[in-house]
Amino acid sequence: MRIILLLLGMLIVCSPLHAQDGIVRMLRTNYEYRVDSVARGSWWWSKAADVSDSSSLVRQDGFLFSAYSGDTLLLVGTWPGAVLWHSGATDAEGNRIPVAPAHTGRFTEDEWLDMNEAARDEIRQGTSSWPTEFGAPFIDANGNGRYDANVSALPAFPDDMPFMIGEEAVWTVTSDGVTMDRARMGLSGIALHFRNMSWAHAGEGCPEWVLFQRLRIVNTTGRDLRDACIGFHAEIALGDPSD
Repeated sequence: MRIILLLLGMLIVCSPLHAQDGIVRMLRTNYEYRVDSVARGSWWWSKAADVSDSSSLVRQDGFLFSAYSGDTLLLVGTWPGAVLWHSGATDAEGNRIPVAPAHTGRFTEDEWLDMNEAARDEIRQGTSSWPTEFGAPFIDANGNGRYDANVSALPAFPDDMPFMIGEEAVWTVTSDGVTMDRARMGLSGIALHFRNMSWAHAGEGCPEWVLFQRLRIVNTTGRDLRDACIGFHAEIALGDPSD
């Protein structure tokens, strides 16, 4: 198995999720993607701290992937209490290639003017650094085969633009590199790449306030995998989610 494609999973955005440090916020849904302070990736989403309605039945969620390479079990992902993938990609020698989360979106002129400068800078940076070299999709308006976004024209996209479903998107890349939890569990890695696109839909009616997830898993090593399984989990927390 060289490439696995999975899934358009849907998470109803009534579920604040928790993580640590390094925040990218979906402006329309006020949901935050977080990367922790030692640059380990996390698919944990949380309601923005300054949003009053922060109650939830789901504290955190994430993907889990397992497969065999020969007789070695590969286990990558996240679940409550463990972060088993590494932020960024890895090269053939296992060296980490940092790839920051990229946040972009389509906004009206009024919406753009209502943003603070920090939010506009996040969109500019995410749009300009859209990681097409790792498979982030884009619309090649000028047909030259390269990504040439004109971020100075935002919120307009007169030239190339990231391809997104819905109004906003966050693109992240993680890998099965060494994290504290992976080392503690004695898990090896073979440079699997996890390319995740999350986008928000916040229209009227149904569906409304929904976060969609698209995950693509790429085996960059040439080693065959077998018995591959993938799942999506949600940690349910009834009652007080802070306890």
